[in-house]
Amino acid sequence: MRGVFICLAGAFLWSCATEKDPTSSLSALTAGGIRYPLTAPDTLLWGDTLEAAIPQRPASQTLQVQRDTVSWDSAGIVSLLWAFMREEVSTNQEISVEGLGSYLGEGVEVQRNELPVKFVQQPFRSPQFQPVERFQLMEATLLPFTQVTPPTSQVHTPLHTGLIDKQGRVWLASEEGLHNWTGKGFFSWGIAEGLPTGTVARLAEDEKGRLWITGSQGISYFWEGHFYRLVSADSGAPPKFSATYVVADSAGGVFVGLRGEAGTASASLFEWRGEKAYRLTFPGFQLCLPLQGREEGLWCSCLAEGGSRAVVGLYQKGRFYPLRGWAGRLVARGIAAGPPDTLWIVNREGLWLWTKGQSTLLVPGQASHLYRLGRHRLLWLHEGAWWIWTGEKALPLPLNLPKEPLSALLYRPSHKEWLTLSEKGGLGVLHTAGPLAIPLKQLIGKEEWAFAVAMDSSQRIWIGTEQSGLYVVHPTGHTERLHLPQKTPLPALENIYRIEMHPPQGWWLAWYGGGAMNAFVSTWLDPASAQIQVSLPFKESFHSVAKMPQKDLWWLTDGKGLYLGRLGGKAQRLLPIELTSGFFRDAQGRLWIGGKEGQLYCWTGSHLVRFFLPDSQAWVLSLTQDKEGKLWVGTHSSGVYRLEGESWWGWGRSEGLAGALVAQLATPGEWVLAGTEAGLSVFRLDPHGPPIHWRIPTGYLGGVNGGRFYQAHAWQQTSTALCPEPAWLSGMGTFLAIIPQRMLQVPPPPQPYFAGIQIGEAFWPATAEGAPPEKAPFPAPFALPATLSLPHRGGALRFIFGYQGPLAWPQEVEYSFRLGGADEAWSPPTPEAQVVYQKLAPGTYTIEVRARYAGGPWSEPVAYRFQVLPPWWLSPWAFVGYGLLLAVGVWGVVRWRTAALRRRAQELAQKVAEATAALRTKNQELAEKNALLEKQNQLISEQKAEIEAKNADLLSSISYAQRIQKALVPSFSAVQHYLPESFLFWQPRDIVSGDIYGIQLVQVADLQRLYLLVADCTGHGVPGAFVSLLTLSTFTRTLTEYGLSSPEEIFTVMAHQLTKLLHPDTTSQVRDGFEGVLIQLEWEGGQLRKELVYAAARSPFWLVRQGQVIEQAADPYPVGPPEVDAAALPTFTCRRLELQSGDWLYFSSDGFPDQIGGPRQRKFGYKAFRGLLAELSRLPASLQAQRLAETLAEWRGPAPQVDDVLVMGIRVP
Repeated sequence: MRGVFICLAGAFLWSCATEKDPTSSLSALTAGGIRYPLTAPDTLLWGDTLEAAIPQRPASQTLQVQRDTVSWDSAGIVSLLWAFMREEVSTNQEISVEGLGSYLGEGVEVQRNELPVKFVQQPFRSPQFQPVERFQLMEATLLPFTQVTPPTSQVHTPLHTGLIDKQGRVWLASEEGLHNWTGKGFFSWGIAEGLPTGTVARLAEDEKGRLWITGSQGISYFWEGHFYRLVSADSGAPPKFSATYVVADSAGGVFVGLRGEAGTASASLFEWRGEKAYRLTFPGFQLCLPLQGREEGLWCSCLAEGGSRAVVGLYQKGRFYPLRGWAGRLVARGIAAGPPDTLWIVNREGLWLWTKGQSTLLVPGQASHLYRLGRHRLLWLHEGAWWIWTGEKALPLPLNLPKEPLSALLYRPSHKEWLTLSEKGGLGVLHTAGPLAIPLKQLIGKEEWAFAVAMDSSQRIWIGTEQSGLYVVHPTGHTERLHLPQKTPLPALENIYRIEMHPPQGWWLAWYGGGAMNAFVSTWLDPASAQIQVSLPFKESFHSVAKMPQKDLWWLTDGKGLYLGRLGGKAQRLLPIELTSGFFRDAQGRLWIGGKEGQLYCWTGSHLVRFFLPDSQAWVLSLTQDKEGKLWVGTHSSGVYRLEGESWWGWGRSEGLAGALVAQLATPGEWVLAGTEAGLSVFRLDPHGPPIHWRIPTGYLGGVNGGRFYQAHAWQQTSTALCPEPAWLSGMGTFLAIIPQRMLQVPPPPQPYFAGIQIGEAFWPATAEGAPPEKAPFPAPFALPATLSLPHRGGALRFIFGYQGPLAWPQEVEYSFRLGGADEAWSPPTPEAQVVYQKLAPGTYTIEVRARYAGGPWSEPVAYRFQVLPPWWLSPWAFVGYGLLLAVGVWGVVRWRTAALRRRAQELAQKVAEATAALRTKNQELAEKNALLEKQNQLISEQKAEIEAKNADLLSSISYAQRIQKALVPSFSAVQHYLPESFLFWQPRDIVSGDIYGIQLVQVADLQRLYLLVADCTGHGVPGAFVSLLTLSTFTRTLTEYGLSSPEEIFTVMAHQLTKLLHPDTTSQVRDGFEGVLIQLEWEGGQLRKELVYAAARSPFWLVRQGQVIEQAADPYPVGPPEVDAAALPTFTCRRLELQSGDWLYFSSDGFPDQIGGPRQRKFGYKAFRGLLAELSRLPASLQAQRLAETLAEWRGPAPQVDDVLVMGIRVP
């Protein structure tokens, strides 16, 4: 008996997964999934005697559920957040003078004088590095937000402003210096490190990449690892003024606002252009701030003397043109272009709208840092907080960020991140391209926990909460609460921990009765009528249920056993086993449920089989099936497993999985999503190998449960008010996390660079005095020397790496490197951001480094070239000396030999000259012949290579089209499941076929209908394959979307659809479509009705009854555009045929009868074909396809196949 069980289990495993698991090495993206052998399963139950022991179902009772509308503006808040996340941020907000010229006032002359100044390089020391090992992951934020608090007082000061340079680096300015944030820590420069000014006011980057710095001690810039300070060309002393705002234009110029210079009463600007300095003096104004520089001029804001008024205007060609209608009393601190003739301006009075010569104060209050979102929305800092202008009104952006006044707001477009600088010295990073966490309070109006989440076919989201019951969020955004009446035999709807959909019965609800954790209540809910069926809970309560196909029996589990019962009746416990997951039904109808101690159970339809996971201590928490038919199992401690053939593939933390507890598994399309206690992992199915795996950084959403995925989840397929795109919804404590489908992509790798070089005990770069710097690497790629030559045995050589990547969350980065000239192979991945080389041999080397996130793709490598000099005895000068000594010795020997050789040479010279002349002539002739042959061979080789390449490309394209066609055509095993004695003979003329067949199963009440389409489409090869795929797609869509049942109606609709798809112009003379037969068979109660309903379009079929071949009639026109009147589509005839047991039905395209062959090279013909069918009807179905292939090959002989061949036979049981 044990041998029988093993055989049954082996056959079942073969049906679960027919593809062999690849054994080749995994790519870098698979994160090293591990293969485990499959332990032989055993059979626990047989189903043939179970039904008789189950009691009959009693009468059911119902209760009306009460619905209350929740008044909460969830849709408005959520849509505002999505607009903030999805709108493109305009970082280039340049204002065009076109259209504004008529609103500029009369120009005021500006004095422009050249200044006798120069920039001098400052003494330099390496910056101080302050690592940040602990990040404060903010709770209750709606988007991933990380707050960084520097550990020392140098950075823990008010951060005035910042800058994101062209390479994505983050520069910060404070009262104590300049700081560079790398994602891992701060590099800081103060006065001691060569920074010319102690307090940094503003930063800007010019076209050359120089970082301009202004402050109380003047103007300077940072370039190629050194600071340069503006000083007088005569005295060398810095000018006596402080610098404020600084901007750079696209033409290479830099403008700086000046304040407080002795002896000057008018406002002035500093201009640097063409390596020369100029002072711009604005008479009548006491302060001038540059706002935006362009080639056509500089937009700036000036304050009149006495502070009576402020002006915004354009400086152009020596004149200042004020903007008419500006009513602000304080200088502007930000400006952006809006719609035509419109400007947005911020200052300490608030947000202003200027349009067509008039200005309006929209939002009073101190405003700064203005950004445009899309075309109509604005984002700015209002009184130190995030505010957004929707186009109609101003609102605070509800992000639940820390209540801390902000001093600056920066946008990092390369990674869609916002950086916030606070007045208390804190730095925050907000990621807008990631997930969104919506508090349940925004949806239901109160603080709650989401225990269960589900989505129905109408895209309504059902949320089971801890205390408030059941909520439904409609696609339009409004929310309803469902609860039981006060007088009811059921406890209140609270602690709802499971919602399952079981059409047509409705929703299955399970909750803790009366708040007791061991008192379960379960019942049915009809979402349409809001009625609850209460008969079942009076018997038992269960965690999960699943219906047995074609029977009035249900599988049930309460976690401590497996039950079988009828709806509303007494359930019978079959096995006392501990189960840990809900039921999961796969595409083949098998029912799976997980247990403890590495056990997994499956009801095959006839018996219960127990499987064993590789980890015998694992609990099964989640189950799913991917589109390839493979089973996925999530566990509580061992990660996730995939069943492939006779093996398990497993991924845990060591293989790159986000976490070991996998509470969620979902399979939207080509992805498999694994939600864990520490984040989300994504698997993408790869038809050529194992699944590709990576982790999605979900941030720390939802407070203390941030980043943890529980069993409450659902997949949204269309746009709703909560999310305008397909997304994964997951309950995370008091939040509903939304992960858009666009995030399910392989994240781009980090960009590595060389952060520093250590030679022995010294780091590069050295100080200006030549002394070795402090032992801290410099953090920028521009700090390395262009050429580096190292002495022989100069000590250890250490290269230190850095990377540019997202700053919103810390991620593990791995590096791989190789040294060209020593080792051409890439090193194994390592988190160490450095490599040390010892005793390199003299020569020229190129070191390359690449980076990736753990389990992700590699970046493009970056390279650095250097040279190791040889020792003195191997130097070029040493070899010159060796050569001189050798020359002297040789000279003495040669001298006495010269006389003898001279005589001999004269004798041989004449002979050599004669022989040389003869050889030269022959060599010239051979060279000419060889050149001619080489040209001919090269021409032949090029022609051959071109022909082979074209043939290979064509064959590859057609072969790929064949795989697509075979993937879309349904398996004929679906027909053989219902009609075992059937066969299919399908032989395309080319790689792809124009003959096609389609299968559709439709369940109507207790009836099962089988629709079988056999079609001969226009053409063959690639054109025919295109038409065949359109035919198959139209056939499937007609059945699923239009709900038609009659074959002639289906053909008529398909003709309309094909005409619309292929010939929108009814005057076209090309008639594409198909000839074929569509039949309908019905089963009632598992018995086949002996009546065939069919429609035939210019393609008959044959009934063979007791050896007699009977041809069935067909309509005389095809399915597709009509051939006579392009405006009138044909109507097809519905025909019925009474069947008898033993009848054979044969369907065929015209490929077999039209095949040329035989002794006289003629067509096979329909008469001979009907005779062949009579012979076939006496053979078993398993031999008929073979007989057809042999007959066709024998008839065809050496002649080519003229058309696609498709023959299908079905025997009536």
